[in-house]
Amino acid sequence: MGIESRSSGWRVLNSLWIIISFFFLIHWSSVLYAGIRVKKLKWIILSAIYAIPTFVFMILNGTMEKDTFGENLVMVSFFMSWLATIITAFIIRKDFLIELDKLVAAPIRRFVPKTNVQTNFNNQRGYKGKHSGLMQKVMLLRGEIFLQIEKADTSLREIYLDLSPMVDKYVEKVKELISSDEKLSNIINNYSETEIDSKVEQMREKLSKTTNHELKREYEQSIVKYNEHKKSFQEIKDQSEMINLRLNSTLMTMQQIKFDMLKMSSLELNDKGVLLKSLEDKSNELSEYIDIVKDTYSNTGLA
Repeated sequence: MGIESRSSGWRVLNSLWIIISFFFLIHWSSVLYAGIRVKKLKWIILSAIYAIPTFVFMILNGTMEKDTFGENLVMVSFFMSWLATIITAFIIRKDFLIELDKLVAAPIRRFVPKTNVQTNFNNQRGYKGKHSGLMQKVMLLRGEIFLQIEKADTSLREIYLDLSPMVDKYVEKVKELISSDEKLSNIINNYSETEIDSKVEQMREKLSKTTNHELKREYEQSIVKYNEHKKSFQEIKDQSEMINLRLNSTLMTMQQIKFDMLKMSSLELNDKGVLLKSLEDKSNELSEYIDIVKDTYSNTGLA
């Protein structure tokens, strides 16, 4: 992201620690804060060096004889460390802001795709079937959403950190739904209604001609099973059609997430919570629907 993209308000707000360097006796803690905040050991060591003359001054002040070399040395050391702290604070300010930007953005960036989304899509396993076009659009929208997250201001960081894994969870559910439809499509493609109708017609013809009661009963049972088989096949076809409708709605959901993010900065906190809850509910709904689909093709006997 870089501090260039940060607002002047963000830079000023995160530079207020410099004011502490002007405070009597606690000036050194400003550099200590900067070092601890962005995990810079050398700044922490510097603050300790600046703190030593301060503590010596605090301990010996009033106990030493006036205008002696020792007192003058303590006083000069203290005021030199104070001046050095102020100068150091201004010198390290830019590096502090750069390191802070990296630190703040790191939890968000771990969710952002490290490669071009479209190139990454072409290498993804299982996206070369009939839904490859739709999945590509979903992945591209995912990439656009995460780019918005990466460019977000600090005020939205926390809410976006909650949003990021939910978006990925939703995309995974879309992948699962596509995988389920591919299984249904394989069943549909490997099943011939014409062949089944032909077999049923042949059995009915033989049933009408035979006089053997046991054979008749066997033909009747077989015809019933074939008809149940055909009914199950129709359920599979209907389910596949429903999946296609669901998949199209998932694309609209991803687009809606992108639109909602554009206006999120003006939303109240409760409204942001509603957005996250809505996405979570949609993800859970997809998950439940996927379980129903799996039950459908496992219970038909066609799988």
